[in-house]
Amino acid sequence: MSNCHVNSLPDNYYDNFLNITDFDIQEPGLTQLPSSIAHLSLLTGATLAFPLRFFPSLHPLVQMYWLSFIGTHFTTFPLNVLKLVSLSHLDIIGNNITGSTKRSSAGAFSVPPSIADLQSLTELDLTDNGLTAIPSEISQLCNLTRLDLRNNNLVRLPASVITSMPHLSILLVTDNPALDCSELR
Repeated sequence: MSNCHVNSLPDNYYDNFLNITDFDIQEPGLTQLPSSIAHLSLLTGATLAFPLRFFPSLHPLVQMYWLSFIGTHFTTFPLNVLKLVSLSHLDIIGNNITGSTKRSSAGAFSVPPSIADLQSLTELDLTDNGLTAIPSEISQLCNLTRLDLRNNNLVRLPASVITSMPHLSILLVTDNPALDCSELR
């Protein structure tokens, strides 16, 4: 049997599956999701593990509480995610969101200060993205219990991550070679 890869889905593809509550797509040939994904009003979570060129707006998905992007080849933070105010678990793992919190040539932040808008977040995993910094606004995520920043290029963490996050019980920062962890004690 030969390998069969899907390159694209019709724009109305998800209109046929309106009762889906979660999905896991790991298709290396797929590069974008059809906009009809926003019609999945019952969707509570999704794992996307393929090179994604375009991520449609999901803001109508008010019930979505977890979202995982794994190896999606993002080079900037997917700003559409910031409209998912019910999100409690966000993974953006193994991408190339390099740089600091300064504006990139594309005008986007690597991890935007507006990450603080996701007030329902309890878990944030930014492992293996080549990040050199995270914005201090991340400390405004007052419900965050787990922050995973492993395997990046962080040089320092905002002091507020240590001092202003009352519920943070797990902070993972290993494999950041230049990170001075003396501040974390």
